[in-house]
Amino acid sequence: MIVPKWSARSVLLGSGVVLAGLTMFTLGGTGIGLPPVQAAAPHHPHIHKALNLLRDAKRELEQADHIFGGYRSKAIRNTEDAIANLEKARKYAD
Repeated sequence: MIVPKWSARSVLLGSGVVLAGLTMFTLGGTGIGLPPVQAAAPHHPHIHKALNLLRDAKRELEQADHIFGGYRSKAIRNTEDAIANLEKARKYAD
């Protein structure tokens, strides 16, 4: 009996095809079972991004070793207000 030699490339390619097929089947991409899963994109991507940036900025202000010329505490309060207002606005938009 002759046993074919498998190259690493063909094994990886075959494994990738099998994995992709199993993933499609599991997520319902074949039309059997569940509908295809789609990533939930935010309705307002700029507001979503702004919220993340504001949270990062607040954390950076809170962890800073200096007081930013005396404006650190006011900047933290204003950043908290901005985050709260954007979250409220986003609730009405969705």
